[in-house]
Amino acid sequence: MSVLIAVPSKGRAARIATRSMRYLPDTGLDVRVFVEPQDADAYRAVCDPQIIVTLDDNDRGLGYVKCAIKAYAIAHDYRYIVKHDDDLQAWSDGVSAQAENKRDSAQILRRAIDASVALMDSTARVDGVSFNYRAFMHVADKDEWSFGQRLQTVYIVRRDSFYADTRVSVFEDLHNTLMIWLSGKHTARYNFAGMYMSGTKFAGIGSGGLQSNVFDRAAMAQDELMLMQRVYPALKFKRSARHWGLEPDLKAARRDIFGMKR
Repeated sequence: MSVLIAVPSKGRAARIATRSMRYLPDTGLDVRVFVEPQDADAYRAVCDPQIIVTLDDNDRGLGYVKCAIKAYAIAHDYRYIVKHDDDLQAWSDGVSAQAENKRDSAQILRRAIDASVALMDSTARVDGVSFNYRAFMHVADKDEWSFGQRLQTVYIVRRDSFYADTRVSVFEDLHNTLMIWLSGKHTARYNFAGMYMSGTKFAGIGSGGLQSNVFDRAAMAQDELMLMQRVYPALKFKRSARHWGLEPDLKAARRDIFGMKR
């Protein structure tokens, strides 16, 4: 199975070993951590140096890192890319109310990746799979799969459907979802794996990454909304609790593109 687990990381060398890199090596899949030149030595000190991929530039944003990830995947002939955040605490199967240990997290994620690859290998219609947040998992009353769900935080896609644009960082997962839908392909969510987010429910809350003070996320978000609307003029927006106020309304886009209401 030719799968690359790509972990973009910035300014988090001091804690990555106690977060995602606590369990990712135990998945048995190829893991690479993509870091900026200014951080490379710090990451090599806490991670296996062989898995560190050093970017060409500093402070270019997540969209720039995604471009580097896709180039790396093409050069090394990976078929699938898992974009994985650097600060996840653990993975849950929805049974335990507590954070799983590193062995459990690795096994849960590996099962999720294997199931996702099997699904995409079995049908050309699905080009990407996302996962739930642990806080929203209700395994007892859910099927294994939900279709038409947006990609969020951690997701796996076919390499050619890993849409990378240096201008898109804040909404990179929503942008990737929209581009897959506009290509005529579908997305799914695997419901039996849920993410624990660094002691919080959601992504985009700790220091480092796009939260670094070199980025103006509000301004970036506004630019990205306009770019996405140029790609898809029918795109609508909805209110967001984040400080930039608006985000793409992908439920409306899904309804308009596919006629899916749920």
